[in-house]
Amino acid sequence: MGFKATKKYHLVFDETTDLEGLDVVVRGISTAQLLRIQKLGTGFTAAKLDSGAFEEMVSVLSASIVEWNLEDDDDQPIPTTVEGLMSQDPNVIMSIITAWTSAVGGIAAPLGGGSTSGQPSLEASLPMETLSPSLSS
Repeated sequence: MGFKATKKYHLVFDETTDLEGLDVVVRGISTAQLLRIQKLGTGFTAAKLDSGAFEEMVSVLSASIVEWNLEDDDDQPIPTTVEGLMSQDPNVIMSIITAWTSAVGGIAAPLGGGSTSGQPSLEASLPMETLSPSLSS
């Protein structure tokens, strides 16, 4: 039996974003799809949307969403269909697409602070002052 390389990505939006509390689980996509999405999304803003390109990105995203907690104003779940995604603010969808392509593309989160384990290197403990002339001969 062969190996299937399927991966899921959990996108969590925290207090540093306008989408704090949104949770989205998406499937991985092929390298070709990732490159296509990245190419389509270059230079997008809410004011400057190429409708055909945006619809293509939304279609790929819609097919990749496993689950999310996005609701409408009446506390009803928004379907993960193309129509459900297209009913949302384009900035929300672009934020999800950006987080998704970053996760799929392997862009890791920034590393934490320095190591807290281990001993200081020996080089740091070597004296570095200049020897007096009488000791250097």
